[in-house]
Amino acid sequence: MNLSEHFRVEEFVTPTIFNAYGEASKWYIDVTVVAFMEEIRERFGKPVNVNDWYRDGHLQERGHRLPDTTTGAWYSQHKFGRACDFHIDGITPDQIFNDVLQNQQLYLDFGVTTIEDVAMTPTWIHLDCRWTGLETIKVVQP
Repeated sequence: MNLSEHFRVEEFVTPTIFNAYGEASKWYIDVTVVAFMEEIRERFGKPVNVNDWYRDGHLQERGHRLPDTTTGAWYSQHKFGRACDFHIDGITPDQIFNDVLQNQQLYLDFGVTTIEDVAMTPTWIHLDCRWTGLETIKVVQP
């Protein structure tokens, strides 16, 4: 099931959630995440890689994560459906990280509020839409 022009629901949920809820799996994803991921896809003009388990890949927890997962922090934004990890083939995480920081208002307008420090996540980017109360993008270390 497509959530937007370029993204399927399976890209944002685990196989466990999708197998239990099918199309209703979208209930576990903040609509802001889908919107900002679509904007990033358009901005970079290339496919964005989130979960690929539905294509027999190994990535399963880059969007929503189940509460009992051992992946990430105990109260990770992923567990609330407000975060997404991704990479774009041919564009380094450093390039995306720098683009976010150099164009903060644009990304804030997309709904992004937080990015993980790329020094801690050198092969992917983490963005989320948690409420920060800031007028800048918050850089966090996992």
